[in-house]
Amino acid sequence: MSEPAGDRMLPADRLSPAAYGALVERVLARGWHLLDPEIGAALPDAGPGVAPGALLPGCLDEPVLLSRDAEGAERLLSNVCTHRAALLVDAPGPSKRLRCPYHGRRFGLDGRCEAAPGFEGLAGFPGPDAHLPQLGLGSLGPLRFGAIAPMMPLNALLDPVLERIGWLPLDRLRPVPALHQDHLVAAHWALYLDNYLEGLHIPFVHPALNAALDMGAYQDHRLPFGTLQIGIAEVGQRAMLPPPGHPEAGQRVLAWYFWLFPCTMLNIYPWGISVNAVQPLGPAASRVRFSTWTWEPEGAATEAALAAAVQGLHQTEVEDEQVVARVQRGIGARAYRGGRYAPVREDGLRHFHQLLTRALAPD
Repeated sequence: MSEPAGDRMLPADRLSPAAYGALVERVLARGWHLLDPEIGAALPDAGPGVAPGALLPGCLDEPVLLSRDAEGAERLLSNVCTHRAALLVDAPGPSKRLRCPYHGRRFGLDGRCEAAPGFEGLAGFPGPDAHLPQLGLGSLGPLRFGAIAPMMPLNALLDPVLERIGWLPLDRLRPVPALHQDHLVAAHWALYLDNYLEGLHIPFVHPALNAALDMGAYQDHRLPFGTLQIGIAEVGQRAMLPPPGHPEAGQRVLAWYFWLFPCTMLNIYPWGISVNAVQPLGPAASRVRFSTWTWEPEGAATEAALAAAVQGLHQTEVEDEQVVARVQRGIGARAYRGGRYAPVREDGLRHFHQLLTRALAPD
């Protein structure tokens, strides 16, 4: 059988130091990324206020500002003054307006420039270029997403997620900060995602996960800007039972594993959501920021059960990191030509590479 065109893995030169900047600007700077939970948690409980942070820290490091006005409307604004680029806000807290500490320019919590010392009487000022840029902001339950100049609307990412999990109690989700954790991975961010997007390695790398899953019933689905993998529970495992009319109605779902382009993973379990937010740190290093969210009621027994469940997830993570680091060491080998995609369990990997290629293509 002849080999179909484009049937080999992403070329190693796409992951080289020279290519890293293109991936940052063409892919990551145009994508939707999860805001760190700490940013939202830092907003005042009530009333107008602000909370500064960075979008995709360690990579884009884009200074942003989450604001809530007196009517409760939230916005994601640039945290950079439109005059001389000074950072506006250093710490979260109650606030009715923003004032630049450098030259005193004032902004409303909607980003509009309200006053600019030194520019009094200037015809046509302030115009649009004096207002703070308002960035993309959206949410899934309490999970907030931000974007600078996204290549797609957020609903293109989240509608397929809601189709599967909209019946779950997302309004009851609460963070469990004690179970948040960062992992440093000695590999390019795309290699980490490659591993997440294929189930072929599960029997060989994850013995505990393999025992919990019915791999014969494991499913892979392409989404317009992501993928969905569905794990069906073995007998005796806790599972989700979707309602009638649901795509998985009648099945015992252990987990829905969503990847959202470019580098966010939402793992849906019977107890809540485990989030993997991948933050590139360079051509051969990444940080994976885990956050744990649950709809289970608060209490010591719940916290203990969650801790046990998350410990199992972190064991799986360590196993993934070890194998991905092996790939990072081998991907640049001169003798490596790029393997073919397996017909089983690697279609999500192929889809990721196709989306990357499309995003990197000239406009």
